[in-house]
Amino acid sequence: MLFRRRKPPRFREKLRSLIWPRKGPLRPLRYYRMRVLRLAASPYSVAMGVAIGVAISWTPLLGLHVIIAIALAYLSAASVVAAVLGTTIGNPITFPFIWATSWELGHILLGREKALPATGIDLAEMLKKLEISQLWKPVLEPMLIGAIPLALITGVVVYTITFYAVREFQTRRRMRLSERLRALPDGAAESTPTT
Repeated sequence: MLFRRRKPPRFREKLRSLIWPRKGPLRPLRYYRMRVLRLAASPYSVAMGVAIGVAISWTPLLGLHVIIAIALAYLSAASVVAAVLGTTIGNPITFPFIWATSWELGHILLGREKALPATGIDLAEMLKKLEISQLWKPVLEPMLIGAIPLALITGVVVYTITFYAVREFQTRRRMRLSERLRALPDGAAESTPTT
């Protein structure tokens, strides 16, 4: 197999790389950032797409995040790819934080007690049977209500940061391309395809 290691990693190496990757824990974040910046769309389109994806990730509608993000991106003329990339903020590492925060804020906004009712709700059994009607009041309603302000705030912040970052990146890219074209000999610039 091409690009395979000569010596397969041992169990200890696999375990260590699972906890602390060989190239560092920030490498996926740098890749994600460059993937968003290099999208071929306007700064508005990219920023709106990422903001939609991040905002949708706050909702408890697990499994529907990508579908909702694609629909909203299409309706708002945003980048669908950026919206899907934005939904990756909601992942198994961040979901416990997202759900706990939105559930707590939902209970505060609804003016309820923070704990589940003392009647003894078996959450695992309800999820197994998918009894949404019984799950709505104690869990889903506070999570959905709490997700709305959190989604709006993070959506605005992410839109602003992404818009200016994409605009700056695209401006620098255009300047580098024009400098390269000026550095070419006169005849070579005409035969070079522009993208």
